[in-house]
Amino acid sequence: MLAPEYEGNFADGLRQGTGRLVYPNGDIYKGAFVKGQRHGSGLMLFKDGRFYKGQWANDRIRGKGLYKVSGDADSLIIEGMFEDGVVQAG
Repeated sequence: MLAPEYEGNFADGLRQGTGRLVYPNGDIYKGAFVKGQRHGSGLMLFKDGRFYKGQWANDRIRGKGLYKVSGDADSLIIEGMFEDGVVQAG
């Protein structure tokens, strides 16, 4: 299995600070890393046209963000608080 390609900062051999991660399937993450994990503000662009822009914690979608449901131009965009990639009822 191919490893993702990373461009950005490192600390103690781990991704740290701001960077760009390109996955073998074509998905791209641009944003903050802490101790090698996506953590803080980031943008995930999925190969199929979907995206998530918002907060991450411990390599998971967690916090305030926007999620585009499909790659269609007129796709629904959900804004809210997310926990492990699922919008939370308010």
